[in-house]
Amino acid sequence: MPIQVSLNIAEDPAVTVSPATENVNEGNQTIEWEIASQQPAFTFVGVAFLSTTSPFEAPTFQGGSKMSVREFNNNSGIDYPYVIMVNLNGIDYCSVPSSALEGNPGGTPIIHNN
Repeated sequence: MPIQVSLNIAEDPAVTVSPATENVNEGNQTIEWEIASQQPAFTFVGVAFLSTTSPFEAPTFQGGSKMSVREFNNNSGIDYPYVIMVNLNGIDYCSVPSSALEGNPGGTPIIHNN
């Protein structure tokens, strides 16, 4: 099931995902994000993985309402924090809370390899 992405520009962060931690099995697979129901008509801009090494390919987009990446990871027990970026009416929003600018990346979504 794709990860559900929501946008609320009155919140911090404006972009949230559900589930916040996506558990995946080790091995080659595709991870997908889609716009959650009852959301404004935003489009996906991209995803950035925050780890120094990333087993993920560049994202592919499906009409702006879905995004996916291929993962090539044969290691278990590893967390890959990431940032989702979307655009609404020419303005980019992301899943980074303002507290991250102060060195606290709390709330960052994670892909966890089981």
